[in-house]
Amino acid sequence: MSRSIKYNYSQSVEANHRWVDRLSRYAELTRLAGSVNAPGNDVFDSGSIDTEIALRDSALAAFSMGMEEARAELTANVGPAEAGPLTAWLDISLVVMDQMIAQSNLIFENLRRGDTREAAAQMAAMDRQYAQLAGSMAALSRQVGRLQTQEFEEQIEAIQQLERIELLVGGLLVLMVTGMTFYGYKIVRKLYADEVRLARYSASLAEARDAANASSKAKSDFLAFMSHEIRTPLTTVLGMADLIAAGDLPEESRQHAQAIQSSGRHLLEIVNDVLDLSRIEADALALDRTDFQLGAVLEHVEWLMAPAADQRGISLDFDVRVDRGTVLRGDPTRLRQILLNLVSNAVKFTSEGGVLVEVKASQAGDGLRLQVAVVDTGIGISEECQASLFQPFRQAGQETARLYGGTGLGLAICRRLTEAMGGSIGLASKLGQGSRFWFEIPFELGDQNAVRDELAMGPAPVPGTPLRILIVDDAELNRQLLAGVLVRHGHRVVEAVDGAQAVELARSQPFDVILMDVQMPVLDGIAATGLLRRLPPPARDIPVIGLSAGMHEEERRRCFAGGMQRCLSKPFVWNELFNAIAQVTATKEPSPALAPDVPSRPLFDRFAIDLAADVQAAALMQQVIEDAERSCSRLRAAPVRPEEVRQEAHKLKGISGLFGLPRIQLAAERLQAAAEAGQGVAGMIDGLVVAVAATRAELHGSGLISTTPPPANSDEDPDERPQPLMRASGG
Repeated sequence: MSRSIKYNYSQSVEANHRWVDRLSRYAELTRLAGSVNAPGNDVFDSGSIDTEIALRDSALAAFSMGMEEARAELTANVGPAEAGPLTAWLDISLVVMDQMIAQSNLIFENLRRGDTREAAAQMAAMDRQYAQLAGSMAALSRQVGRLQTQEFEEQIEAIQQLERIELLVGGLLVLMVTGMTFYGYKIVRKLYADEVRLARYSASLAEARDAANASSKAKSDFLAFMSHEIRTPLTTVLGMADLIAAGDLPEESRQHAQAIQSSGRHLLEIVNDVLDLSRIEADALALDRTDFQLGAVLEHVEWLMAPAADQRGISLDFDVRVDRGTVLRGDPTRLRQILLNLVSNAVKFTSEGGVLVEVKASQAGDGLRLQVAVVDTGIGISEECQASLFQPFRQAGQETARLYGGTGLGLAICRRLTEAMGGSIGLASKLGQGSRFWFEIPFELGDQNAVRDELAMGPAPVPGTPLRILIVDDAELNRQLLAGVLVRHGHRVVEAVDGAQAVELARSQPFDVILMDVQMPVLDGIAATGLLRRLPPPARDIPVIGLSAGMHEEERRRCFAGGMQRCLSKPFVWNELFNAIAQVTATKEPSPALAPDVPSRPLFDRFAIDLAADVQAAALMQQVIEDAERSCSRLRAAPVRPEEVRQEAHKLKGISGLFGLPRIQLAAERLQAAAEAGQGVAGMIDGLVVAVAATRAELHGSGLISTTPPPANSDEDPDERPQPLMRASGG
């Protein structure tokens, strides 16, 4: 019996030592895991990447060896049923360690490239993985403790059986087990302390996350503030320059006004690029989701860039293998921004040959994947410069930056916008042989009817139909600018300096539309619009157009939710303002005291001509009339399919409205409607021809054009490039 007691006692002691050794080994593995994690943090202080990598690899080797020894010891000394769950925790720890090593490699790679922000983000991710590994090892230790306790209970049962035979031996065994239990209690206490430390570490990570979110919000607020403060004076500068340039000036003064316009718009482009890049980096850029017509975006880009291509003596062609009438759902503004950046760069860096924009699409689920390539015959880009070309403030060498200027932000913004929309962008180029920039973006298919309704709501403003307009802005110069333009256009204006004054004026006087600044003291534009909507009619029904120098997507949603009908960003294009006014007042009769007697639309609007697009509008008027005459020739020359008639009419309607030619616009609008309805178009074409001829004669008599009509076959000239379909103003 004594030998049995001694044998059981010996086995219990050995088993306890093995469990203690296992727990010590697992604690050492946790410590080694911390040594693997430490270099990824310490490198930010030491700055020695190679030294920290060596320290990490040394700790990793010790960790891997310890894991193998732990696995071998469990396999040799613990039964399969008990060893299985323990080795599973070891496997989980190895998987997490592999993730930590991959994360630390990213940290060192980012630091070698100098991208400390991305390296810091990777460090935080690696710390979370280390916390996961420590949790796995703690769970392993807890399970070992449970197995140890289970074995203790079995030993107690054996001792209790022997105790019935020999009380003395039983008493000794009880003392031994009590000592083991106390020792196990100390181990459990240590595990509990480890769990408490882990909980505190998790809490510190949560605090760091909250601090990062607060920092991001502060940056977004700063961007919104700076956007407003920079754009507000730019609005006045550009607007006053437009008014000055539209007047009858000596040639030298006109050149000075054009210099102000050019420099102001260049400054606006830089401000927009910097703010866009900052918003993207702060994850504060919201993408719009609206239905738009692909052809409208392409026409806008073509008309905007055609004068620059003509000035450089190069061609600008569009090879569109997609139906221009295709309606997509997404952000047309950002798509247009990407295209303008790429086409502008291609034109700028090409002095001979030309630029070709290739547009096609492929099926992608229920939508389309738009594929665009901008190909030029310009200076090309060396291979060593291509790798960093899509990074901020990077250009194709110092010499290129010196010769061509620019901020180096355009391509970086293109890459960020493309990726934000779920697409990709790249290039292929050889020095001296031109470049091919391409991008692909997936889009959902949009609602054709919604786009058609939207276009139908936006006719150009009818000259000679004065409205009573309330201008609300706390900046006096902005009020003067808007008042000067609107009064010159035949409208009557009343001014208010804040939202509270605007509400009182709307309560007591009739207005056809209110132009409301969004950010004002006393009462801002959104709050004022909300009060306006609670007034009795007719005041509550007055359309409100919001104006803001910081019109980002969130503010736009707030404006619409507050009761505004349209939102424009300063500095705005004048035709955008005129069209917005026309859209929101389309169903309203002008104030009775101001209603004019207008028998029909005039042939042209001199004010819209002066302010359309930019100061080159007068020089482009000849081209507009000749394009209209060529379209008429094509429509009358031979039978034309209804879709071709609709496209020609649509183009004429847009460009004539933009350049203030309402008689042509109305005729083209009627022709388009007849073609879409499948009606006879011969009479409509004759009416369009008459409108174009009468407009040419009137423009010639007013001194706006001086040449005679082009020959009937001028559109067959082999040297003639296709002319752009649209022209937009602004910077």
